[in-house]
Amino acid sequence: MLIYRCPGANHGPSGTTYDYKGIDGPCPDGWHLSLVDAVAAHKGEKPAPPKEPDPTPDARPSRVELEAEAAKLGIRVDGRWSDARLAERILEAMDAAKPTED
Repeated sequence: MLIYRCPGANHGPSGTTYDYKGIDGPCPDGWHLSLVDAVAAHKGEKPAPPKEPDPTPDARPSRVELEAEAAKLGIRVDGRWSDARLAERILEAMDAAKPTED
């Protein structure tokens, strides 16, 4: 997700300047989810309160989340693997790690 703040090093519309960066997680103070909100805040106008995306129950994990889970399970990730293949390997490792009931 990209976030924005004004002023910054990049030149934007109407002579404004702004910075931007990509993040995974909550929006830090002073940063905004849209350039319009960042410009409004810089001009002293009250921007809309930041809205974090609502996670849906069926949302798929991101590549970063998959790779983090794989690292926890000791899976060596091949960069050529698709997200689906990586998820398969994670599920296989989780099944293998479950204690068997004997």
